Amino acid sequence: MSAIGVGVDLVEVARVSAILNDKGSRVLERLLTPAERAYCESRPDVATHVAVRLAAKEAVYKALQGSQAARGIGWRDIEVTRAPDGRPDVSLSGSATARARELGVQRVLLSLTHTHLAAIAIAVLERKADTSGTQQQGPLSSLPKISIDGITAHELAKNICCPCGVVLLAERQSQLHARVGVAGIKTDCLLQFVDGLVRIS
Repeated sequence: MSAIGVGVDLVEVARVSAILNDKGSRVLERLLTPAERAYCESRPDVATHVAVRLAAKEAVYKALQGSQAARGIGWRDIEVTRAPDGRPDVSLSGSATARARELGVQRVLLSLTHTHLAAIAIAVLERKADTSGTQQQGPLSSLPKISIDGITAHELAKNICCPCGVVLLAERQSQLHARVGVAGIKTDCLLQFVDGLVRIS
């Protein structure tokens, strides 16, 4: 399996509590499925459990983004459930199902945590790894076809996975510029190269 989408979200419990006090339980009809609403209303701390589910829905929504149609995914198209072993799980319907099918999603991994102040959710979309030998197209494929010290932009980008890598690259930008200049490559190519790495990281 390979990860093809990641989403994270944080929801403040106090904000959810304020919405419930202002709008009443009817707001839950718009945000939650009947099963989610029944579970939350069965708990003594309703706002906390609603906040957890809203964070999870938003995290999954973010992971599914990338097309115009994906923007039409509604709150109730993403339902937070429980797996038989107690782990949080996700059930998709409507536009969310269509988008997941388009991406080839096989499984949605969901991690939830909360305090009395906030709820946090992280969602990861997985699909089967490509074993056909064909190269998956993605953001890396659009990087300029240049190399520095024999390392292509594509290869370098694949190995930069954290902000510190971007900082290191930024610190060496003038040095890279000198090497690229000697090679006769235009400055705008270098800027596209660096910008592409920053956006990917």
